[in-house]
Amino acid sequence: MPLHDNNVLVWQERPSNILVIKRPGESIEKPFAHLINYIINVWNLNAYVEDSELTQEYLKNMKEIFSNQKFDPRIKKFSPKDKSIIDLIVSLGGDGTLIYVSSLFQTFCPPVISFNFGSLGFLCPFNFEDYDTYLNWSLKGGLPLVYRSRLSCTLEPQLDKSAYFEYLALNEVVVNRGSNYCLTNLDIYVNDNFLTSVQSDGLVVSTPTGSTAYAMSTGASLCHPGVEALTISSICPHTLTFRPLVLPNNAEIKICLNSESRGSAFCSIDGKNIGEFKGDCVLKVKGSEYPIPTVCRHDESKDWFEGLKNSLNWNLRPKQKPFDLNFNQKSPFLNKTSSVVDFKSGFFKISSVDHGYISQRSDDSDYQDN
Repeated sequence: MPLHDNNVLVWQERPSNILVIKRPGESIEKPFAHLINYIINVWNLNAYVEDSELTQEYLKNMKEIFSNQKFDPRIKKFSPKDKSIIDLIVSLGGDGTLIYVSSLFQTFCPPVISFNFGSLGFLCPFNFEDYDTYLNWSLKGGLPLVYRSRLSCTLEPQLDKSAYFEYLALNEVVVNRGSNYCLTNLDIYVNDNFLTSVQSDGLVVSTPTGSTAYAMSTGASLCHPGVEALTISSICPHTLTFRPLVLPNNAEIKICLNSESRGSAFCSIDGKNIGEFKGDCVLKVKGSEYPIPTVCRHDESKDWFEGLKNSLNWNLRPKQKPFDLNFNQKSPFLNKTSSVVDFKSGFFKISSVDHGYISQRSDDSDYQDN
C-alpha cells in the first residue's frame, strides 16, 4: 500500500496489484492489451481488469497474455471484494473514466494515474505514447499527488425510508427541474442556518474538481484542486442578484423544496440520475474524508494551469498588435493634447483630445470666506 508523504507517492512495500480501467471503444483496445502485457511480463505484477473485458476477443488474440485457451494467471478478474488489495489504478479514458473510478471506490481509493483517451482530458495529464516511462515512475514512487476532494451526498426522504441514498461525488451534485415546465423553488441551509430560497432551473454544489465541469457553465469560480472548498451556483436563476458562493469544505449544505414550490425536482450526482426530488426529501452535502489521490505529471498547480490553457483555452485570444512607429509619431490621438481632428466624414470633430491624462482644478474661491 502507498504512503502519501507530503503529497508525494511513496511505497511502503513493492506494489503487486494494479487495476486497469478503460472506457468503452475499439480505439483503446490495443493500448489496453499492451498495458496489461507490460504490467504482467515486465513488472511481474497482477493486473486486475473488469469481467466485461475478459470476454473480449482482442485480449484473447494476444498470445503474450492468452495461451492454451486461458489467460495468464496474473490477469485477474476485478470484483468489489478486491478493493482493499489494489495498490494502483491505471485509467485509460477521459474525465468520465476517472469519475467512474470514483464510483467504484466509495470509501478509500488508491492512487490513480490517468492516460488521456477522452474528448477533453482535463483531469488526465498523461499521454499514452510514453506509458512505460510514466508507469515506471509511478511504480517506483516519488511522483507528486493531488488529493481531489469529494462530496458526501445523502438523500433523506422523510416518508419513504427505502429511498435513502448515500454517495460520494467527485464532480458535483445537481438538483434541477428536469422535464417540469416551471422553475424549481429550493430552500438552502448552511450549517442549519437558513441561507435563501432560489427560483431557478436548479442548483449545483461542486467540488474544486467539478468547478471546471457543470459548475463552470453556471458561472461558478474555477477552484484550484488544492483548495478545500465547495461551491454553490444556480442554473439560470430568475434573479439578477444570485451570485455563486464558495464555502469551506466542512460546511454542511441542506437543500429541500420550498413549501410553495409548484412542482418536484430531480437529483443527479456526477451525471448519474438518482431520482425524483419530492417535497419530503432533504439533500445533505458536505466534504468527504475520502479524496481521490491522482498522480501529477508535474505538480498539482502546473498540471491544473496547463489544463486550463490547453483543454479549456482559458484567456485565449489573439495578441494585441503594437502601434507602428510611424503611426505613433503622426497620429494626433497619441499626443497629450491636439488641435481639431477632422475625420473623413466631416461630421465628427474632436477638439483638444486628452489621451490618458485627466486634470482636475479646484476653484480657490470655493474655500474662501466671503
